[in-house]
Amino acid sequence: MILVIDGPEKAGKSTLIRSVSRQFAIPPLVRQWGPVTSYRVYSPVLRADMEQPGLVIWDRSWASEWAYNKLLDRGRVIPEEGLFEYEFRAQAAGGMLVMVDTDVRYLDGRRVLRVLPGETDLPVSPEDEARTFRSYAIDHGWNIVSGEANPDQMAAWIVGRLQGVK
Repeated sequence: MILVIDGPEKAGKSTLIRSVSRQFAIPPLVRQWGPVTSYRVYSPVLRADMEQPGLVIWDRSWASEWAYNKLLDRGRVIPEEGLFEYEFRAQAAGGMLVMVDTDVRYLDGRRVLRVLPGETDLPVSPEDEARTFRSYAIDHGWNIVSGEANPDQMAAWIVGRLQGVK
């Protein structure tokens, strides 16, 4: 079973992952999304994860690749076949969540301040970031959850939904 959790920086993904992990006697395997040059990098790993016993959680995914490519004007080509393959497999094996709140002002306070006052570790506005992830989630059929919700209650809800998958 696979659960993909994505969303803006500091939205509560790691907190939710820890809460979901506590729901299982055998802790799930957690994969971190890294730099991607081709969707083929993760396809074999995703296929193998579909065969894993228990839960595998992906911390970030193609949603981040797409969102930050757009927000940071990276100019990368994000192949649709990669999006389709990744999302098709992930949805078939579990679920996909994007954490986005309607009020995203709290994200600014969670970001690490750098040298200059007001400069954060990510040079995009939280509003644009949330809007981009929300748009991606809607366009690609992801579930949208709130980072402001109680993480333990949210984890229990997620685990209940996942139990009906396999």
